Amino acid sequence: MLVTLNKWGNSEAIRIPKIIAETLGIHCGDKMELTIENDILIVRKPELKGRELVASLLKDFDENIQTNDDVED
Repeated sequence: MLVTLNKWGNSEAIRIPKIIAETLGIHCGDKMELTIENDILIVRKPELKGRELVASLLKDFDENIQTNDDVED
């Protein structure tokens, strides 16, 4: 898939097509890691650490799930 490099302020930018973003599960506002390996630009989701990891794990948590405290012996 070809994309065009565009001007964005004093930087250059490419748009990530919707189908690719959906396939990767990325959304506006997500942080991405950029690296260069052998003249290849690599864009990837960063490894989550600390608070970001906890927030990611709990984002779909259902508060109505029963815990052991709710179960009678």
